[in-house]
Amino acid sequence: MKRFQITWLIAVFAVALGAGCVVDDDYYEDDLEQEIYEDVRQALSIHDEIDADELNIRVEGNDVYIDGVVSSHEQAALIHDVVHGVDGVDDVDVESLEVDY
Repeated sequence: MKRFQITWLIAVFAVALGAGCVVDDDYYEDDLEQEIYEDVRQALSIHDEIDADELNIRVEGNDVYIDGVVSSHEQAALIHDVVHGVDGVDDVDVESLEVDY
């Protein structure tokens, strides 16, 4: 009976720790998507005009979707251009960005 209880506890901990019960927003199953995500984050963080922490970035394949709030249409255009210049990105969708004057 004790062997069963120990095995069961090990299985529960393994699922809780190893299977990703809590998954970070930055987690992607696909290594390429993860790499694109990280490259986009880095490219956006270089620009002082962009607050990358206020943006939600989602990568599907080679397409990047960005939403959040920006201060101007020019900032949204800059985000589009910066992200489109990242290696591996085919398409950038910034239609969900909200402009807050």
